Amino acid sequence: MKQLQIKIMGLSETRWKGQGHFNWYGYKIIMSGQAEKGRNLVAIMCDSTSAKAIMGYDTVSDRILSVRF
Repeated sequence: MKQLQIKIMGLSETRWKGQGHFNWYGYKIIMSGQAEKGRNLVAIMCDSTSAKAIMGYDTVSDRILSVRF
């Protein structure tokens, strides 16, 4: 992301289980998933500057994630 100067990136087909957010090497990852097998889940990854602009998020389902900036 840093090399390509991408600030916000949507991720699909992730294997993280559960809903919520965490920090990973300076990036904030917000994930949405309820599937028991941990497949077909979605997430958004953003840099630290964009992460400060996040007002909130809503995990609707394992395929839908809404983030307010």
